[in-house]
Amino acid sequence: MISKEEMERREAIVSKHLNELGEWFECVQILTSSYDSSDKSTVFVFKGIGNQFARNGMAREMIRREDFESKYTFDQEKNEDNE
Repeated sequence: MISKEEMERREAIVSKHLNELGEWFECVQILTSSYDSSDKSTVFVFKGIGNQFARNGMAREMIRREDFESKYTFDQEKNEDNE
């Protein structure tokens, strides 16, 4: 398990970059994950600034586009295999 001090350090790093990006952009959402081999779990840090509705919409749009691109790539590869 990641120690409390390590989590605070990670959150501080994300906050630093969040504040820097916030100087340039209306809203920013940072999503991070890392694998903790000591207990075989994934540790997340989610932080954001700016309009909450815009950040939620941004996250949904990112997922929608990633899903579309993944499906499109899969369909193309499948068609190439069938040729």
